[in-house]
Amino acid sequence: MSTILEELVDIGHNPTPGNLTESELRRKPDIFNANRLHLYEIKPKGSEKLAASEATYYIGLFRRAGIRVARGPRGEPGTSGVLPAPAGYYYFNTPRTAVIVYEYRRAPPPPLQQKVEEKQPEKKELTFMERLMITTGITSTAGIIIYLVISEGSRVVFPPRNLLPVP
Repeated sequence: MSTILEELVDIGHNPTPGNLTESELRRKPDIFNANRLHLYEIKPKGSEKLAASEATYYIGLFRRAGIRVARGPRGEPGTSGVLPAPAGYYYFNTPRTAVIVYEYRRAPPPPLQQKVEEKQPEKKELTFMERLMITTGITSTAGIIIYLVISEGSRVVFPPRNLLPVP
């Protein structure tokens, strides 16, 4: 509690730690969100009542120290989820305000994976029109035909153009 109260001073609160005994100042709530002034107690599944009573106790200590702390709400980010554990995982959630419970669950063994050779996709040979579309940036067949007529037709109408290495 004393460390949390000191941190609260740093972020602009005015706690009165003198209202708590030395024993109370040494107490350690499980989770305290100093930005939102929310408190949670974490216990194994089945200990919800114990967690709720401890949360009420800590909220009372904070109030005696001049800080209005709320019970952490359900659905707050980070109050439910899954964490990996050896040979399994921990599932945790918030069944009621200020209470987070966890439960270890053994993970089933991973399924046997047979090595499957992946086939490489066959490379498709591009057609003349597809290559022209990529080269010129023109995406329609009509556009490519118009381009060819103008480009090649200009070679007939204007013979000096044949001297230029322009497509």
